[in-house]
Amino acid sequence: MRIQVETAAETVADFYKNGEILLTGGTGFMGKLMIDKILRSFPDINNIYLMVRNKRGLTPEERVEKIFKTAIFDPLNREVPDFRSKIKLIPADIESENLGLSPENKKLLLSKVNIVFHCAASVRFDEELQIGVKTNLYATSQMLNLAKQCPHLKMFIYVSTAFSHFKMRTNVEEKLYKPDSSYRELIQVLKLSPNDPELKQLKKKYSKENANTYCLTKAASEELLSEEGRSYPVCIFRPSIVISTAKDPIPGWIDNLYGPTGLVCGAQAGIIRSVLADPDVKADIVPVDFVANALVCAPWDARQRYQKDNSSMPVYNYVSSKDNPITWSDFSIKSQMAQLRNPSSQGLWHCFVLLTRHRTIYCLHNLLLHYLFGYIFDTCAWISGNKFRLLPIYDKMGKVVSALEPFSTKEWIFDNHNVQHMWNQLSPFEQNQFPFNIESLNWDDYLDKYVQGLLVHHLNDKMDLETRKKAKKRYKRLTIAHQCVKSLLYVSVVLLIWSLLNYILWRFKDSYISYLNTRFPHLRSKVTPVE
Repeated sequence: MRIQVETAAETVADFYKNGEILLTGGTGFMGKLMIDKILRSFPDINNIYLMVRNKRGLTPEERVEKIFKTAIFDPLNREVPDFRSKIKLIPADIESENLGLSPENKKLLLSKVNIVFHCAASVRFDEELQIGVKTNLYATSQMLNLAKQCPHLKMFIYVSTAFSHFKMRTNVEEKLYKPDSSYRELIQVLKLSPNDPELKQLKKKYSKENANTYCLTKAASEELLSEEGRSYPVCIFRPSIVISTAKDPIPGWIDNLYGPTGLVCGAQAGIIRSVLADPDVKADIVPVDFVANALVCAPWDARQRYQKDNSSMPVYNYVSSKDNPITWSDFSIKSQMAQLRNPSSQGLWHCFVLLTRHRTIYCLHNLLLHYLFGYIFDTCAWISGNKFRLLPIYDKMGKVVSALEPFSTKEWIFDNHNVQHMWNQLSPFEQNQFPFNIESLNWDDYLDKYVQGLLVHHLNDKMDLETRKKAKKRYKRLTIAHQCVKSLLYVSVVLLIWSLLNYILWRFKDSYISYLNTRFPHLRSKVTPVE
């Protein structure tokens, strides 16, 4: 089915006017920002259709009701109090055949939808191969098939990742690449049983082709779109490592501990002290509200390109390393400085983090700074009857560090010409409404808000004056304790070395003097054993 080309929208608002928007992943991190941004920016849209499944004992209705009570939607509730009238819940399961849609809902979507955002994905790096393929690749295939049947489709937007071709390239342009294994081959793993020996062999094979299941399936999904979505209005959006909001709708908001966020949060709590990362490598980190702003504008820009050439499939690399780079060392230092200004009122120890690019050194740090501390703490907790344990946390953090290692020890060169062009096409009013120019981001201010957000949203801390005063007093005591322990360790090491040298000197004194007398007999009268 071919889509009829329409006249290009003059503005982003014109593009979304009377929009019937289908969104997957609406209950996820990115999806929540998209719902908020669209509803607060475009009063003339008709509806947003949220595809939501049952999960963890909650119905789609209960899940949606729950997310609208989160802090991120407070501004939306104030500015657009009747926004829920434009939210249409569609019970579905993108991993099921035909997306788990009822005939009525499928008919509704086909007759109404004109913009599709496919944001849903399994972002776990250690996801099982079959689960990752089903959630990320098979679901994308089904979503594309649905979109191709929509007669009013203006654009299908697929959210991929800047690291989709991790092992293939270090210079990533805004174009489509062919992965080592085709999506047709990869999707066949769904036909294998979990215990099939062939599946084990395929896991080994695919692990050599990409960093993890997430990147592997994203690369395959891009290939799927390039082949089966050609001549349809499709674009691909590739953000890098997405963390908290910078400003909009509230600063510092984040609802997960993925990627570096879990490590920063652990450091803030005084638990994490060493991370495997190359200090000189660029940390390609971007704020989620900047990403959402760019993602909202991407279909508008892609539509204009499609009207000029319906065989084009624009790719947008949304990254920070090109225009506003920050190294892992700077990220760590600035985060720690922010943590000093905003200490946790429940921190277990003084905050400090050591970065190393060498796994051997990291393992030594991990043993001495994490597990030794964890054993001591857990033993004391067990004696006192406290159920809190550190060792399970260190086990999880070890997995996080290992998963992040490919991204924290390797550097890429990204092209972002399409993103820059899109920004330059916006009017000054639109640039103010959808700020995604990463050059404008002040890392010090941003990371300060990032750390404050972790305090509030993950460490259940408060930012009122009284709590901050108590937190700083507590942190001062922890710092004094930290310095005392450091001094004690330094003195212990010096004494140990001194004792060892003394032992060696007295243990081998007579042998050494005998050697000198034998080797230099003319000195025998001068070198005699001391009684």
